[in-house]
Amino acid sequence: MTTRVEQLPAFLTPARHFSWRGLILSFVLTLLAVIVFAGAFVFGYAAVHAGKALPGVHVGGISLAGLDRASAEAALRERLPQLHSGHLTVQFADVQQRITYASIDRDYDMAAMLDQAFAVGHAGSLLDQVQDQVAVLLNGIDITPQMRWNETALEERLGAIAASAYREPQDAVIQRSGAGWTVIPAADGQTVDLHAGLSQAVVAVDSLSAADSVIRVPATVLSPAVSTAQAQAAVDRAESIVAADLAVVGGGTREAISADMLRGWVRLDEAGVGEWSVVLERDPVAQWVASVAAATNQEPVDASFKFKGDEVTAVPGKNGQQVDVEATTDAVYASLLSRAEGGPPAPTVNMAITVVEPEFTTEEAEAAAPRVEMISSWSTNYTIYEGNNFGGNITAPAKHLDGTVIEPGGTFDFWGLMPSSLAELEGVGPGGIIRGGRTLLTGAIGGGVCSVSTTVFNAAARAGLELGDRRNHSYYIERYPVGLDATVWRTKSAQQNLTFVNDTQYPVILRTINQRGKVTFEIWSLPNGRTVEFSKPRVENQERAKDYIEYTDELAAGQTKRLEYPRNGFESWVTRTVRDASGKVIHRDTFYSKYRTISGILLVGRGPTDPVAGTRVQR
Repeated sequence: MTTRVEQLPAFLTPARHFSWRGLILSFVLTLLAVIVFAGAFVFGYAAVHAGKALPGVHVGGISLAGLDRASAEAALRERLPQLHSGHLTVQFADVQQRITYASIDRDYDMAAMLDQAFAVGHAGSLLDQVQDQVAVLLNGIDITPQMRWNETALEERLGAIAASAYREPQDAVIQRSGAGWTVIPAADGQTVDLHAGLSQAVVAVDSLSAADSVIRVPATVLSPAVSTAQAQAAVDRAESIVAADLAVVGGGTREAISADMLRGWVRLDEAGVGEWSVVLERDPVAQWVASVAAATNQEPVDASFKFKGDEVTAVPGKNGQQVDVEATTDAVYASLLSRAEGGPPAPTVNMAITVVEPEFTTEEAEAAAPRVEMISSWSTNYTIYEGNNFGGNITAPAKHLDGTVIEPGGTFDFWGLMPSSLAELEGVGPGGIIRGGRTLLTGAIGGGVCSVSTTVFNAAARAGLELGDRRNHSYYIERYPVGLDATVWRTKSAQQNLTFVNDTQYPVILRTINQRGKVTFEIWSLPNGRTVEFSKPRVENQERAKDYIEYTDELAAGQTKRLEYPRNGFESWVTRTVRDASGKVIHRDTFYSKYRTISGILLVGRGPTDPVAGTRVQR
């Protein structure tokens, strides 16, 4: 037998001694073998499940093992609750609306869930993948479902609902209503806490439940800046002023400011938020007081004189009264405003009245009466005939003026002292007037009264008084002084008057003396030292009148009747100079008169041989 002995390789030759190097080498080789095996396992396992979920992978308890991504999503869609199918009921204050889950895109975050599921055992390092695969094989993994929604859409929908629940608070308003005021009441507003609603909505939506949800946010009351009570208080203050009449008394007068009138004087002005000031207009108050004052004021009456037979006696004066408009207005104004301040309404207000004494007192008149004397007089002679109603148109107006007193500063007004019609005076009738340069013997009621006015004028002129209206007659009348006649007349639309002013410090009395064919006016007063001078009349531009015979058949043959006397025309100037006791000139008046030329006419009854009727022949 042949035995073959072969020498073993060196590395298989038993060591004679323990070797660490061999041990390390063995470990490394073993490790490499494990790694190679693991790698081969991972590679093989991954290759088997490429693009698929590993066994043991679940999402919300639903197994995705062996499913590709599309199949996995389909499986999840089918088996998970439908998060977009329900709705959220929102109750904001008194407004309720629904927000569907679909409108806010509420759904699963499918991409995130699948990414997480398919990353198990397929992502990370080789070691990570091995660990995941082993863990999933041993224990499995269940991925919690994830969801998402459109937060911006949710906020917008909630904001819109909150806006619809918002109520603007309404301030109380005062409106003028006719003569009063009406309060339009205030109203509370409301709002909701949108942040609180959003927080509740997020909690309700952020749930894997498909069930409907409800959130509630109560209203927050918004109070108005101006309350009904504030407005009503202002109206009450104004109404307290105008609620009752206010009587104003004094000086024998009692007048009331009516409540209706007061309402027109009071207004409410806004002074700030929820504040009104009651405004009482002062001007209307002052105007009203002024009107009452005008009726209440009384001028003092100066003491005067009168004739008692031939003796002059004193006529007592009388105090006047004057309302102080400013002080009375202040009192009325203050009384009305006190009503608005809650004070008791005063029933009356007393006018502030001042007593006004006469300038010429009773005592002064009584002391002066014995010294009163005639300071001037003038007389006019006249013919008693039908042209002056046989003297009645002179004596009656003259008598009417008898005893007339003109106080210091007062005015003698001829027509103002006469009745509205001279016919009211007993004894007055038709008389002559000058019209169109011709005399009409019975052309007007009271014709001839110019003898009265001319006589008064001359008496006043010679008393040195201040003269006013005066006008000469159309033609010169011989019984009057040249340039110093004074005609008066009156129609419905115009008048010629005679006036003068008592510019002395004492009353003057007009005294009438009627005699047959003569009228006299005397002016009596205390001596004032005045002297009066008249210039000699300056006469110019004289024109001699012609006298004609006019034949007529209205008279018997040879019978005559004077129709018009011839009147020469001219212009005249007369100057009056009045001096006071010291010799100082106080009046210098020049009286101008222009007298027309009037042709005389003598009617003659026509005889057989005379010219035809109407023929005029100069005499």
